[in-house]
Amino acid sequence: MKHLVMKTIRQGFVSLPGDFVQGLAKEFPGAYDPDCAQISFMLRSTASRINDTTTYVLTKYKLTARSINLLIAVYEHGKDGMAISVLGQYVHTAAATLTSAVKALEREKLVTRQTDPADRRSIIVRLTPKGRRLTDVAFPVHARQLKSAMRSLSLSERKTLMQLLGRINDGYNVWEQELFGKAQSRLSPANDLPEANRRDASLLRNGSS
Repeated sequence: MKHLVMKTIRQGFVSLPGDFVQGLAKEFPGAYDPDCAQISFMLRSTASRINDTTTYVLTKYKLTARSINLLIAVYEHGKDGMAISVLGQYVHTAAATLTSAVKALEREKLVTRQTDPADRRSIIVRLTPKGRRLTDVAFPVHARQLKSAMRSLSLSERKTLMQLLGRINDGYNVWEQELFGKAQSRLSPANDLPEANRRDASLLRNGSS
């Protein structure tokens, strides 16, 4: 079992070693911010760990972190299904990779793909009965894993963390707006953002502090 865990879950630092960070700060003064670098690294390492452990706990269902995220997004949209272009917003996956992932689920008879009668350019993804049954069983396993991993965070700490992550994304939106003329991705509908995040986004756009 230990051998399986080592093969399945990638190994690596949770945060960058202090001497590594300080060395880069000396090499790139004014450009490199140690705190920003650590936050970025820790977000990436945590995301990788979430994906790896999710895939591991779902091995017996022959699912991965990506496939359970796809299934639950389609599941929640009910019998009408959802356009594959909309599905991509839920899983942060490039279009070509998303298409391959959906086709893999289709081969397992977990989803179907059909052309939207109202828009021949759009593909609608729906769960099959088999896909719904599997999601009913597998998703609670994934949800309990997330809940267990975050049990040390209080409710207020979770809300604070979500707000802080939202503010980082707001910062990227402003940066992309300045560079490309528009924010490219990872956009949250304004009404879905916590009030504090909407206010912070407005301050960032206006250059206020």
